[in-house]
Amino acid sequence: MLFRERRTDRLDPRRFRDDRVPYVTSLVDGRWETRLAPSAELAAELLVELVRHMGTHVSVMVDDHRANVRWQRRDVPVADIRDALVRLRPTLARFGGVGFLLEGDGDRLALTPLLGLEISARTDRWRFLLDGEGLVAREIVPAKAWRKPGRAWDPVPELSVAVAEVVTRLGLGPPG
Repeated sequence: MLFRERRTDRLDPRRFRDDRVPYVTSLVDGRWETRLAPSAELAAELLVELVRHMGTHVSVMVDDHRANVRWQRRDVPVADIRDALVRLRPTLARFGGVGFLLEGDGDRLALTPLLGLEISARTDRWRFLLDGEGLVAREIVPAKAWRKPGRAWDPVPELSVAVAEVVTRLGLGPPG
């Protein structure tokens, strides 16, 4: 019998769920707050799909927790954001650790570094948009299958290069 060390680089099978992504919506201080719990791959894909409901131009903030760097820009065309996110999607889903915040027309769409999706809006229109995308409303959203390590985010050169391309493509700069 062979004994092997446990491999930590293998994918966790709990990371992949079926295509029915659960979400929960609640009214908090006059704003509709929505949390989604997709798999890593679906989180990146849903961000690309949901950003098209944000209007024509939005403010963007990118927070790379692995490189400890932030960029932002106001009035970015949604078409440019979608194009940049499509290119970043596979690398982002593989590594995580980068947050995106998109704001426009009173709505806020965020991809967390742990690849969760959060939406904040003045109206409950996102509930209907999410139902239209085939997502499933729940009372409680299940916990993510993977979590941030107890230590700081480790740098990933492949992800840093991909994020730098997105930052350049969108013309983002440092906050302030």
